[in-house]
Amino acid sequence: MSDGRPGGLLNRQTAGRLLVGATLGGVALWLTFRRTDLRLVVTSVERVHPLLVLSALALVATTVTAVARRWQLLVCRGEAPRRLPRFLAAVVTSQMLNVVLPIRLGEAARAYWISRTEHRPLGRIVATIVVERLADVLMLGVSVSVLLVYVALPSWARHSGEVALGASLAAAAAAIVLGKWGASVLRALEWPLLILPERMRMVLIQQGRVALAELRAFGGWRSNLTVWALSVLIVTLAAATNYVLFLAFDLPLPPTTALLVFVVLQIGGAPASTPGNLGVFHYLTVLVLTAFGVDRTVAVAYAIVLHAVAVGPKIIAGAVMIGLASTSVFEPAGWRQSVLQATRSPGG
Repeated sequence: MSDGRPGGLLNRQTAGRLLVGATLGGVALWLTFRRTDLRLVVTSVERVHPLLVLSALALVATTVTAVARRWQLLVCRGEAPRRLPRFLAAVVTSQMLNVVLPIRLGEAARAYWISRTEHRPLGRIVATIVVERLADVLMLGVSVSVLLVYVALPSWARHSGEVALGASLAAAAAAIVLGKWGASVLRALEWPLLILPERMRMVLIQQGRVALAELRAFGGWRSNLTVWALSVLIVTLAAATNYVLFLAFDLPLPPTTALLVFVVLQIGGAPASTPGNLGVFHYLTVLVLTAFGVDRTVAVAYAIVLHAVAVGPKIIAGAVMIGLASTSVFEPAGWRQSVLQATRSPGG
């Protein structure tokens, strides 16, 4: 019998999401591997060019470093950026948590950790992550626009792309409106918030002000050229990783198909988070490649290698950084405390 505490409800919801994610991943894996000769898949994997796979791994490491550098610039706005290894450790470990557990703990954990180690308000750190995600959504919209113009997409990809482009445009419009008239919007929301307890209401209002301040700062194009350049670089590196693996499998596919793989994984993987990104990642990759004439066996082999290259190092590196015993650079004790804070239920 439940004790009625919020923590009990949260734990049930978390367990439910884990169960749904695992089930979805299992179904997707079955759809991916059905009617596939596993011996031929293994043979295709054995034939890849190892040096190109190593190059893809280097591109993944560079991509993660660019993500950490962009976040560092957002957090240290107006200051000399410092301690990139700390931000890199936080980003890698948060990505590991997001991959292993389909409940998106990573963002909360890295916000707690950087807030603690950089001695900055948690609300502002959370706001920088929101701005970071906004940049990702806008870059996704740009990528979709390129594909819609230059690539003859399958109908399912075109429809999904149009929806994603609409969401990206809506996010851009919302950012512009909030950047210009955010204070008025926040004042208008104060009256409906009166139904909430005073402490909660004040926290929400204060967090809203912090988020608006970050959004207005982000809207300054000249002062954020490096952030935007890194956002473009992150997408380019991710697509380049896919393309290098095309070369590793001797697949005669253009760079735009590599970009399409990136976009489909971003769109399709967001609402369907599964433990370890297993299943859905492979299914979507195979779906894209077979639509462009790649043999299904080779497509499955490619999906396996791409998953190992793009996801495997993040899991290993994140686990290593959590497990480090005593270095002033990564401060694992503080990271463990942050993970515990992020995962602690309200009623625990």
